[in-house]
Amino acid sequence: ILHQVTYTKELFFECGAYLGKLNNELKDFCNEDLKSRKCLWSLESTPKLKKFVSAVKNEKQINLVQEVLAAWNLNIIPEIHRLEKGFIHGDFNEQNIIVNTKSGDPTTFHIDGLLDFGDIQYSCYLFEIAIAIMYQMVEVNCMPPNDVGGYVLAGYLTQRNISKNDWDILKECVAARFIQSLVLGAYSHEQDPGNGYLLVTAAKGWDVLSKFWKTPKEDILSRWKDIIKSYKA
Repeated sequence: ILHQVTYTKELFFECGAYLGKLNNELKDFCNEDLKSRKCLWSLESTPKLKKFVSAVKNEKQINLVQEVLAAWNLNIIPEIHRLEKGFIHGDFNEQNIIVNTKSGDPTTFHIDGLLDFGDIQYSCYLFEIAIAIMYQMVEVNCMPPNDVGGYVLAGYLTQRNISKNDWDILKECVAARFIQSLVLGAYSHEQDPGNGYLLVTAAKGWDVLSKFWKTPKEDILSRWKDIIKSYKA
C-alpha cells in the first residue's frame, strides 16, 4: 500500500497517470442508482461542513475552515455546473493505492491497483484530482507539500486535459478536501474517541493546509506548471 513505502516524485506522477486512466475507463460507465446517491464525503457537500465545525476546538483552525468555506461559496459554487462530470473513485488516498515492484528492480515501487470503491460517485473530475493531490500532500517528506500537485498533474495530463476554468479553482478544491477530511475526522473522533485512525490526517494536515492556503494561488499554480513543463522538456 502506498502509505507503507517512501514517497517519490515518480510515484506521484504515476498516481496522476493512473487516475487519468481510471477516469477515462469510467467515462462510459452509468448506473442511475449511484448517480443519484448523495454522500457527505462528496466535495459537493463542502457547505455542509459548517454543521460540524464545532468539533474543531482550535480557534486558528476554525478560522481557516471558515476562510476555505467562504472561498468555496464564492468561487466554486458558481462554477460547478460548468465542470465536466462522470463517475469518480472519490477517495484516492494513500491507504487505497496498491504499489508493487517490477522484476529486476525490487527497490522501486510502481502503482499497481486501487482499493475501496465504496465512495464511487457521479461528480466533477476536477474533484477527483483535488482529492488525490490533497492526500499525497499530507505525509510527503521528499519535497515541499505544495509541490506535490505539480507531479500528480503532470501524470494526469498524460491521459486527460484540464481546462483553464479548472485551473482557476483547483487550489480551492484541494483546500476544501483538506477541511472536509479534518473537520469530519474531528467530528467522528468526538463520537468515537477510541478510533485513532480518524485523526491520521489531523497529525500533519492542519499545518500543511495552513501553509498551502497562505501561499498565493498564482505562486502555487506557477510552481505546478513549472513541474509539468519539466516532464515535457
